[in-house]
Amino acid sequence: GLKLALSRDAKLWERRPIDPDFTAFRLGLGRIPFSITITTPDPDVDSEDLDRALEIADTYRYLNRAPAILSLQQSFSLGVYGKRNITLESVRSIICQLALAHAPQDLKIHLIAPQAYRDSWRWLEWLPHAHFNQQTAADLLAFDPDHIRNLLGNLSQTIDQRKEHQEIGAIPH
Repeated sequence: GLKLALSRDAKLWERRPIDPDFTAFRLGLGRIPFSITITTPDPDVDSEDLDRALEIADTYRYLNRAPAILSLQQSFSLGVYGKRNITLESVRSIICQLALAHAPQDLKIHLIAPQAYRDSWRWLEWLPHAHFNQQTAADLLAFDPDHIRNLLGNLSQTIDQRKEHQEIGAIPH
């Protein structure tokens, strides 16, 4: 990821709101349905290869240890539970994937956390995705009650604007 960002590779920020994989990221490995439908012979027709064909179809119905992908377009929330160091590592990975694949004008990263955890999230200040605009500090990160209240107010306003634009067919990101 870091190499991609430093090299300014063409894949950096390549996903746009019109792309089907917009806001998609890899959660890890899992068992997923095979993307190709395997058509088996009619089980009522006598065939010496019928059992083998059905076995192959059953074997390849799912892929094991395949990339498990989640899209925030289809799933609006995600909970990560476990030991703090492992969950932080997972959430950092998700944020980095999203930041590398999406331009700051298309995806904003907001964070609300207790002041005690500020050091765990300080690295987000370097992401342009955590800035409302490029001239301000990382104003989409909130650690104290005043900033949290302001950020929640701004988020509420953004949600209201999106609802209004949705009715006329254009939703800004």
